[in-house]
Amino acid sequence: MVRWVGTPWVWMARVRHRCGYGVHSPFAFNFITGVVYERGTYYAYRQLDRLYGPMVRWLHLRPRKCGRLLFRLANYVHPAAIVTWRASDTVRAWLAGGCAGARLVEWPAEGAGSADRQGGETAPLLLYLEGYSGAGAVYDSLRCRLSAGSVLVLSGIRRSASARRLWCRLQKDTNVGAMFDLYDYGIVFFEPLRNNQHYIINF
Repeated sequence: MVRWVGTPWVWMARVRHRCGYGVHSPFAFNFITGVVYERGTYYAYRQLDRLYGPMVRWLHLRPRKCGRLLFRLANYVHPAAIVTWRASDTVRAWLAGGCAGARLVEWPAEGAGSADRQGGETAPLLLYLEGYSGAGAVYDSLRCRLSAGSVLVLSGIRRSASARRLWCRLQKDTNVGAMFDLYDYGIVFFEPLRNNQHYIINF
């Protein structure tokens, strides 16, 4: 559920939330500047850009921008497994490209339950949910596997009623450490020892 082009009024409404302005948490500031706004060129960008048509590549439209963000996020988190629900093949390719060592599974899938175990302990997951009806139920099914260090990416938090409801629930979850509202995506870090903080980012 990614817009093809940026909407000017969205950018203007969020302009004061650019580049970590006003963010006092070192963790949140480093994530915003080092992952969300990272400008460097990664090794797989050129190959993965070919997943889009010429117009998206030449005009640098939003799907490519969001795909690159997912790549950087997976590279940053380095999860034991990447679990997706109703994600497109393009989204899955960007996530897998960012962490080649992670097991990529689509939920529900055989073997998904064993993808998050390392030496008998629950290992961090990167969970990607599209904001369709049923996203909340999928989250509830997987919640017990989201250990400290796990990350949830929820697509469509501003365009899907189902995703908005889940996003509001997460803001009250005591196991959530930081939440980043990027308009197209909501990114949630699970860290019980951190206070639940909600950041709006102009992305």
